[in-house]
Amino acid sequence: MLVEIPNNDRQIKRIEAFADTHGAPKNILDANGRWGCPILREFVDIKKPKIHIFGHAHEDGGQEVTIGKTRFMNVAVKLNHQNIK
Repeated sequence: MLVEIPNNDRQIKRIEAFADTHGAPKNILDANGRWGCPILREFVDIKKPKIHIFGHAHEDGGQEVTIGKTRFMNVAVKLNHQNIK
C-alpha cells in the first residue's frame, strides 16, 4: 500500500502494509500445503506485505518464517494431537 502523509516539510512516501487473515497462504506454515490458500499466496506474492499474520493451520502454530521481505507468522495455538482425547 502506498500512502503519502504530510510530515512538516517532508512526506512519508511509503508505509509498509501488513496482512491479517484467518488462513495461511499456500505452502507457508500451512501443514505442508494441507490448509493454505493458493489465491492468498498469489496475493502476498504480488503485494509483498511486510508482515502477514494468520492462523488456522494449528500443526504449524507458533512458527514464523521470512520469505523475501515478508515475515509470515502463524499465530494459531499449536495442537499436539496425541494429547487430545
